[in-house]
Amino acid sequence: MNKKYLACMGLAALLLPVALLLGLTLKSTTLEELVRGSAVIVEGTAGTSHSYWDAEGRKIYTDTNFLISEKYKGGDLPETIVIHQLGGQVGEIGMEIGGVTFLQQGEHLVLCLNRVSGSQGWAIHSMVLGKFYVNREAGQTIVRNAVAGSGAALKPAKNSSPGVDVEFNGMQYTQFIRRLESAIRTTSGNAGTE
Repeated sequence: MNKKYLACMGLAALLLPVALLLGLTLKSTTLEELVRGSAVIVEGTAGTSHSYWDAEGRKIYTDTNFLISEKYKGGDLPETIVIHQLGGQVGEIGMEIGGVTFLQQGEHLVLCLNRVSGSQGWAIHSMVLGKFYVNREAGQTIVRNAVAGSGAALKPAKNSSPGVDVEFNGMQYTQFIRRLESAIRTTSGNAGTE
């Protein structure tokens, strides 16, 4: 084969993962829809993680311990649960998945979760949409959705008043918790597994 053909094939192989990653589409949703579709909603801190190959050696998964400080929705849970995510790195080989933001040790988060089928682990509802960062900023505790700044955001609830829906690019913690608890009271549904 000629060198020009091999160079083009090499370039295509490098650009294909980028094209696939940029092709991620997130469905616009409300906090109420996230609540309805989640079996469990918890607040806490991410702990240690480990990545591993699946039984077939084709996919990498990352499991992260999550220490629960508050439980807003769901049944009886232990103090620490495992968050199961597709992707990660084992040795020199990494697997990135568009829409997955891995939990970092020490992160303070509110997570909307569903049980992983056939596992004791939990999956974040709708990848990044069900993950909320809780951080101190300028003397206030602020909640931001994991998609903030990416161009995607939760859509406003139908009956929300102006200023209440900040599309999760930042909301005061107490305001977010009140809205979350209100959504839990007013929604019901059969959330299950992912």
